[in-house]
Parts: sequence; C-alpha cells; structure tokens
Amino acid sequence: MKALIDEQLNEALQRVRSPEHGSTARDLVDTVAEGTPEAIMAWLRRTSDNWPAIRPIIRIGRDASVVDPDLPDLVERWLEEAISDIEDGLTAAGRLAPHQRHFRGVLAMSQLDYVAQHWDHADWKLDREQMLEELGASWVRLLT
Repeated sequence: MKALIDEQLNEALQRVRSPEHGSTARDLVDTVAEGTPEAIMAWLRRTSDNWPAIRPIIRIGRDASVVDPDLPDLVERWLEEAISDIEDGLTAAGRLAPHQRHFRGVLAMSQLDYVAQHWDHADWKLDREQMLEELGASWVRLLT
C-alpha cells in the first residue's frame, strides 16, 4: 500500500527520486531559487491544476495511516520532501538565514496542503483566481 500511494503521489506531482531526501521536484526547487512573484504564481497555478488528482491520493494516505501502522507518516514524509525542496531552493538562492529556510518551507507547504485539501468544499468567499492570488502573495512573503 505504501509503495502504491508513494508512487502515485510522486507521479501526480512529477517528483523524481533524490539521494538527498527521498524524492524531489526540480521545478519547485528552481521556482523557489528564482524567487520572483511570477515564478511562484506560475508554479502554484500548475500545481493547483493537479489538485483533483492529488487530493484523493493524499486523503487515502492519511486515512490508511489510521488502520495500517506501517503508514503513519506517509503523507507527512512526502510533505517533508517538498519542504526540503523549498529549503534547497532558498539555499541555492542564498536567501534567508540558514535557520529560517526549513521552517519557511514548513509554513509554505502547510498552507498549500490545507488549501489543496479543502478548496473543493470550502466556502471561503473567494473564487479560484482570488484564492491563488492570496496563496501566491503569502508564498512570496514567506520565500522572498
């Protein structure tokens, strides 16, 4: 089960194996390293287009962890890999102090995960474009 969820999630997110931290999404690392609002917004738009495919995989992973003790941290480990991608991008750009980079990734991915998992049924009083603009503005503040 773990391998199937991991494989499907990595495929949906276009992540590849990484010797540093499990898997990596080079486009996320490159986007964060570039650090422009335009690059960040473009990455978030591309990623949000995949939410319908990603959402059920993440939900299955979280639900499966309740009944299968071998899966307790599957989604959290994947999130940690994405957080490490953000940290790698910040490091490549020499942006922020070293002690800030990982935690800024934690904050950014926590926002993205929550919005991605709830957007389809939340009544947040804004449309998809407005939601992406707000999320993008937050990411720009966190990562630049």
